[in-house]
This record gives sequence, structure tokens and C-alpha cells, in this order.
Amino acid sequence: MKKSFDILNDYEGLCGQLLDIVNVLEFAELENEVNLYRTLGTTARLALKQLIREHRELADKYREELKQ
Repeated sequence: MKKSFDILNDYEGLCGQLLDIVNVLEFAELENEVNLYRTLGTTARLALKQLIREHRELADKYREELKQ
């Protein structure tokens, strides 16, 4: 039960972080400033790459634990 709870917490956190990125992108769409949009787009892209990296590591960790 503990591992299931940990996985759910990780995915709830992931959803929260993805929502933050969506909010940033929506804010950028409302602005007419090209440089601001570009900057926010770059920030969102880097944040997504970081999330992917972190969750790949978590998936690898869980996979290893399942093998034991």
C-alpha cells in the first residue's frame, strides 16, 4: 500500500506542476509582447524537460523496486 500511495503522490505533484506550466503559457498568450512570450515559452519548455527527466528517474526507481 505504501508504494501505491507514493506513486499517487508523485503523479498528483506532476499534475500540479503541469498545470503551473499551462497557466504560464496561457498568461503568455494574453500578452502582446513577443519577447515576453518567447521568454515564457522557453521557461515552460525547460520546465517540461526537467519534469520529464525527474519522472523518468522515478519510473526507473519504481521499476527496479518491482523487480526485487
